[in-house]
Amino acid sequence: MERRAGIGKKLLSMLLATVMFVTAQEAMAFAETDARGTDATSARNPVYDTESDTTTWNYVSFGSYPQSEVTGEALTDEIIQAIYDKAGDAWVDGVKYRRLSRTDTDNSDYFGEGDYRYFKWEKIKWRVLNQDESGILTVIADQGLDCKKYEEESSAVSWRYSTLHNWLNNTFYTTAFNANERGKLQGSTGDKVYLLTKDKAVSTEYGFSDVSTKDSQSRRMKASAYANARGAFVDAQSGYEGNCWWWLRPEYDYNSYSAGERVTKEGKIETWDFGKTYGAVLPVIQLKEESANTLNPVYNSSTDDTTWNYVSLGSYPQTEIDAESDRALYVQLENASYTESGDVQIGENRYRRVEKSDNNYSYFKWEPIIWKILRADDSELFLMSNEALDAKYYDNSSNTSYDWENSLLRSWLNDTFYNAAFSDTEKSAIINKTVQNEANPSYSTGGGNSTEDNVYLLSIQEAETSVNGFRGDSSATSSREIQSSSYACHMGADAGNSRCWLRSPGGSSSYAAIVDKTGRVDRFGSNKSSGALAVVPVLHVSKTSTAWSLIENEGQLLRVSLEHGEGMSWSISEGGSETFSAIVTGAHPFGYTCQWYHAPSADEEGTRIDGATSSSYTIENATVADSGSYYCVVTSGKYQVTSGRTNLTVTEPTTITLSDTNLDLNVGARRKLTAAITPANSSVSWWSGNSDVAKVEYSSLVAGNDYPVKYSSVEATVTAVKEGTATIYISAGNTSESCTVTVKRDGEQTGDSEQTTITAITLKPDKLSLKAGAKGEVTAALTPASANVSVKWTSDNVKAAKVESNGGTKATITAVAAGKATITAEAGGKTASCVVEVTANTNTGTDTPPPGNSSPGTSTNPTVKLAAPKLTVKLSSANAVKLSWNKVSGAAGYYVYRSTSSKGKFTKVGTTKKTSFKNSKLKSKKTYYYKVAAYKGKTVGASSNTASKKILGKLSTPKMKFSNVAAFQKFTISWNKIKNASHIEIWRKVDRKGTYKKWKTVSAKKRKVTYSYRSYTRGHTYFYQIRAYYSKDKVKVYSGYSKGLGIQL
Repeated sequence: MERRAGIGKKLLSMLLATVMFVTAQEAMAFAETDARGTDATSARNPVYDTESDTTTWNYVSFGSYPQSEVTGEALTDEIIQAIYDKAGDAWVDGVKYRRLSRTDTDNSDYFGEGDYRYFKWEKIKWRVLNQDESGILTVIADQGLDCKKYEEESSAVSWRYSTLHNWLNNTFYTTAFNANERGKLQGSTGDKVYLLTKDKAVSTEYGFSDVSTKDSQSRRMKASAYANARGAFVDAQSGYEGNCWWWLRPEYDYNSYSAGERVTKEGKIETWDFGKTYGAVLPVIQLKEESANTLNPVYNSSTDDTTWNYVSLGSYPQTEIDAESDRALYVQLENASYTESGDVQIGENRYRRVEKSDNNYSYFKWEPIIWKILRADDSELFLMSNEALDAKYYDNSSNTSYDWENSLLRSWLNDTFYNAAFSDTEKSAIINKTVQNEANPSYSTGGGNSTEDNVYLLSIQEAETSVNGFRGDSSATSSREIQSSSYACHMGADAGNSRCWLRSPGGSSSYAAIVDKTGRVDRFGSNKSSGALAVVPVLHVSKTSTAWSLIENEGQLLRVSLEHGEGMSWSISEGGSETFSAIVTGAHPFGYTCQWYHAPSADEEGTRIDGATSSSYTIENATVADSGSYYCVVTSGKYQVTSGRTNLTVTEPTTITLSDTNLDLNVGARRKLTAAITPANSSVSWWSGNSDVAKVEYSSLVAGNDYPVKYSSVEATVTAVKEGTATIYISAGNTSESCTVTVKRDGEQTGDSEQTTITAITLKPDKLSLKAGAKGEVTAALTPASANVSVKWTSDNVKAAKVESNGGTKATITAVAAGKATITAEAGGKTASCVVEVTANTNTGTDTPPPGNSSPGTSTNPTVKLAAPKLTVKLSSANAVKLSWNKVSGAAGYYVYRSTSSKGKFTKVGTTKKTSFKNSKLKSKKTYYYKVAAYKGKTVGASSNTASKKILGKLSTPKMKFSNVAAFQKFTISWNKIKNASHIEIWRKVDRKGTYKKWKTVSAKKRKVTYSYRSYTRGHTYFYQIRAYYSKDKVKVYSGYSKGLGIQL
């Protein structure tokens, strides 16, 4: 395998320094060096020459931003036709571009013709204004990078609250600097990015003329093509070509609107209106000067991220050959002859064959091993493989070593792996080290003797120090997360983030410590012989050796995984939402772009989702059509990586229809409740909100044909216990319904009586004659008279007469129009009927007046007759209802009336031409009554039935507590009583940086739930929060989320 003998000094300088220093003539400002050399000299402060009015500047390169325009032959079809994200960015052949439209400008005066202009992202060049004694550099952009008004509003404004301040410290800050770069910015003004003040712009120590009114070359600045296209003024006058005017920041926190200042194209300072456009923005930042020897990692605790440097050394099987995408090579591999170790050389490449089943094989390509630099000193580099390379048992049942020194894994690393992965030249670069094997710091398990190793594993102590680039404790962290190569996964490592061995002993001598998938150091660890875990070798190399090569990050380390988990399946109901997030590592310093795809199934090719170009994609108001497989394609530099897939099923929302929503029972009485469930659901439960008043128990179930069994109809028996009110709840899936039970004491009813059997039912009267618009009453007589059952009423012709229960055994009949209707009463399986004859009403003045009118309705057109609408009222949110009714023939519109009492005065609250009306801002804990009447001209029709709705209002935010019983491997989540709440949703995240996901839904009445944690990762901290809800009229009303709490199991 060919190795580069060395690296050019210019390339090394760029790689080894976070900030690159060059002189005004673009030469190196520090002594030439490379990774094997000594520290560079520090940057120099600017030198201003008064006589010539010129300055000798030093420069740094840091961050990136669109700057140069792409035109002519350089503007290829690939650039024009690329897929640009919401920010307007796209990668083409390893170069990042921004597309700018006229509407994207701060002002379009300099945009020119055409729909779009295209600009290339480039490193930002900064002038060093000052270097203090601690090595902090204050730098200003070498040219105007953008165009922005100082303040959008026409009022006095302080710097802190100005438009430009907000833009610099939010939009520009997150656009120009990646996460690692943001972690390196210093701040003396409270801002990460700011503007220069006048006192600094007239300071010779900062490289400027000390006369503000003087034209000065020292203050003349150019603007980038991008800034000009965005609206920045650029002069074309001879002697000032390309010069812009640029903003200064007031020296004090507050200045009036008209007291802004700018530097002109000539380089003098003058007062300027804050609201003026055309101003170029030259940001100022502060950086900590880095030494030239920046091979050591930098861990940023605020972002939990590490800036790594990488080297290439050795080779090992890593990427699997796909039979479909590279069929010709696959056929060659199938027919090749292999060595005893399973390897073959085809052309310039080497491959390994691994059996996966009888006479079936997988094939893997040998590739250079990429190593992270954990530590560098004057003579050597301490390296760790960037990915897990293999998966092995630490020991097996026949080997009772109990320590690193005698383990099978140590033997394999220093023999089989060492000889396979490295050539003789590469072995000469590897330093044999005396490795100290310390005891487990938590369990005091002895680590054994020190060892002499060429290759080994990290210890607990080495994995928990920021000196090596890791978070400085055992907590979950992205700095320790390790992914496995395809080969390692085939050998038994976890896909995605992997659990990997440490060499330190675990909680006992038969265990070894590990790093889990979240990057947490599990000090108790895993049984050495119970399963293969990922192997992440470490070693030391001589710094002066030419066997290793430093790697410049052009995106070749790009990796992407899904936060939801690859290959996982999720389910939500129609109308719900779901968010998928991609976790991207190893991207080019200029960042990356994302594109999400959706496929009908996991086996099919996906279709690009328009506009889905962020690292997260959210599905709102999901429909069944959103079911399928989702994945993300990430592009960075010259590289493109496709994530694994996550699968989503969108189900039809569950509806529950109860046979009764209100029951009146005497103490001791029993009543059956039936619930129809659509679609059938496998998770059905009943419970009572107050079992001391009324209790509920299953009596029968009607199942569908699915497995697991799903129920389409369920039946339960309600038993009245004592006087009071109780709510009976039923839940199916994520939906619930309720029935209010009022229990009364009846001297004729015994406390132990069963539901009374009805032997007969008669109606009085059994015949009734009414004129249209009139009302009548009918009473059901039950035998026995003491029977305590509800009576159900129906009409076989609602166009002629309608019936409405008055509660108990009475009902009101409303004559609608001429015709005949049979009113039927049913109780206990017995029925009786009343025949209603309705005749036309020729006197329109006797129509029932609408609510709120003190006299009968009148009409100038006696031929117009408007029927009474049938009204329903349902909850639409916590403090709002939606009224719905049928369309009335001939109506021009409808009046809506409301009362706060069933017998109170109704007041008109709305007029609408629709057949629905929303009434909001209702008070909690009150019941509202509604009626609706149709109108046409001056004619007002009969009023509707009265419909009411009790407003429960918003729920209070629950307070959550934990209790942990380690001896029983259980933990309990409990909460306070929340009035009106029916359910509690428990949300969980598995690490501090993660996102909460809904985990469980339980009854709010339980007040606590207990779970076993035997299947959890021991020592890991899980985070929980809860919220309550009640469901009414198919509307869920939620409380706020409780405070999130963590529990270490």
